Amino acid sequence: MDGDLPAILPDTVFGHDINFTSCQETEPHYHFAAREFKAIGGSWFVARNVTLNFDDVPVFWLPFILQSSGSGRHSGILTPRFSVNDIVRTSRGHTRRVSNIGFFWAINDYADATVALDWWSDNFTALTGGFRYRVTQKFLDGRTNVRRFWKVEGGSELSFDTGHNWQMDERTSIRVSARYASSSQFVRENSFDPREITQSIDSDGGLNRRFDWGTLSLSANRRRFLSDDRVEMTLPTASLSLKTITLFKAPDSRAKFFNNMTWSGSARYSKSTVDRAAQADSAFSENLADVSNTRGSVSSSFNLGAFSWNQNLSFTGLSVLDVPALVA
Repeated sequence: MDGDLPAILPDTVFGHDINFTSCQETEPHYHFAAREFKAIGGSWFVARNVTLNFDDVPVFWLPFILQSSGSGRHSGILTPRFSVNDIVRTSRGHTRRVSNIGFFWAINDYADATVALDWWSDNFTALTGGFRYRVTQKFLDGRTNVRRFWKVEGGSELSFDTGHNWQMDERTSIRVSARYASSSQFVRENSFDPREITQSIDSDGGLNRRFDWGTLSLSANRRRFLSDDRVEMTLPTASLSLKTITLFKAPDSRAKFFNNMTWSGSARYSKSTVDRAAQADSAFSENLADVSNTRGSVSSSFNLGAFSWNQNLSFTGLSVLDVPALVA
């Protein structure tokens, strides 16, 4: 930083025609130039009539800037997001949008929280609250975000997403993630991202546990497709893999043809449902009906030298739900 500093007080520094930058090069690639400058407590500064310069060429102007100058993890005001067209409209039909107006709270070294306001003229006002944590020593991390929308025409919408991971020990891990939106139509109408318009709102969770005798996995997932409000859910999915067992153990020098045979086995079960939009009884179509699908399998394998004998048993059950009596 360089410039004129006419007043330096214990907790406040005043200056004018100040140049400052965060670039670490000896010859900075860019810098800010402020007509008036004030640093408060060594951790905050505010400047007025600010230009962003690359070398000596000004490329952007701001009426003021407020920024933290402290290092490390600390609480502070979030940087708002907006475009030039949100300040100077190019047409009467253009709507303005300003987002990320809020505060970041560094609770401690392991957790933080945010609250932010999002305003879109002639559309909605939204408030977002977020919480994150990471405890490296416990192999635990997660996040939760909740967002409430107040629409201009009246009414409100709610959405949230959360995700958590915990490696309990070297043998056990748990994961949970969930997303929810009270109105998929609201998402389609207010998103500029084509991937978001066609994507699904997913939730899933699972538990993996490794035992001395095998491994057990349990999981579930739910997908809500924004394109047609179709809901696909699998609850549960369970799989069990047994550790390979050696039968009739014997040293190679005394082994006969049946010694050191190995056996392994596994099993799997899942139940899934597809929930589609309701149909009129008079126009019922089985292809558009709700369905439930159950699958299961058990497998086993014996191995003796180059000889292998595999067995497998599987079953599948498909049910069409809510079939009208006249159709049935």
